[in-house]
Amino acid sequence: MRYEETGSIRLAFLVDEEGNVKRARKLKSSGYSELDNAALLAVAASKFTPAEQDGKRVASWLVMEYVWSLE
Repeated sequence: MRYEETGSIRLAFLVDEEGNVKRARKLKSSGYSELDNAALLAVAASKFTPAEQDGKRVASWLVMEYVWSLE
């Protein structure tokens, strides 16, 4: 907020069978490394509902856009 930086970052991340993020990578930068790193850290610390296939939990890749805006 101090620098009034805004933008969006597109992330891909692997959620394991327990709902934990095992890997995350940047697909498109916001243009600001601090915003990109904060988004990657936020996703890595999150817990998700794992995907299911044939009634069993499976690991899966997800893609998400993380938007930074000032309001």
